[in-house]
Amino acid sequence: MNRRDAELPTWLSNPDSLPLLSSSPCEPEALQVGITPLGRGQVTCKCRQYRIFAKMGSTTIKINPQEARALLLREGWLHIPSQSESFLEEFVRILGRTLYVTDVIAKEGSKALVTSDLELDLHTDHPSARWIVWYCYRQSDEGGESLILDPMPAYLGLSEAHREALKNIYLFEHRVFPDDPESCPLVREKDNGELHFYYSFWLVREEDKHHPALIEFRRRLASLPPYRLKLAPGDILAVDNHRLFHGRAKIGGNKDRFLKRFWIAEIT
Repeated sequence: MNRRDAELPTWLSNPDSLPLLSSSPCEPEALQVGITPLGRGQVTCKCRQYRIFAKMGSTTIKINPQEARALLLREGWLHIPSQSESFLEEFVRILGRTLYVTDVIAKEGSKALVTSDLELDLHTDHPSARWIVWYCYRQSDEGGESLILDPMPAYLGLSEAHREALKNIYLFEHRVFPDDPESCPLVREKDNGELHFYYSFWLVREEDKHHPALIEFRRRLASLPPYRLKLAPGDILAVDNHRLFHGRAKIGGNKDRFLKRFWIAEIT
């Protein structure tokens, strides 16, 4: 299914049907949906360029896993606050085949990036994972915000020669599964024309780190402010791992942060 063909529920596909209480410029260029237990909904709609805060009155509107999947296909990332583990399980199931599940727990001094308490630069994960889903069980009282960035504006701002050069820059592969290749290109163009990114600067080969195309791409990435989001217990964050970069702010305070991360392969 083309992500733009994914069917949305009526109340999301027609924002004008919601009573408008206030509006402000739409900062994250994505569609974010949050339904709280009190029945208040928040929709951030990039196509309308304003933020809608809508009160549903006495009607409790819920987003189901199928609707959440449709939004993720269309927009590339999704934050769903205050959800049960049963919702999480169904959402993960309909996204595809789970490849790997990791407990993301901050450990001071850890050398493993996933369990480090240090800032984690913007990157993608293993290219076999089309989707990454995090579920928050506990959150540190300081820091630990999730970062989301769309690299496409940086890529499209490059010259044609630099865009082509990035397709020939290969990064070391996350060697997790037995059949993993040794390397993967930074940019892959699929048969349908979609561009898929694989990016972690620390995995770039030494001979490519000073390539003019990569230097310019990184410069343009640095000029784009990422969207920052601090997950609360019960929150779900899902991203298209081939389309968006993610990272994390430094974890401070009590460092009592526990997320579960799912790598999910797309069903083809």
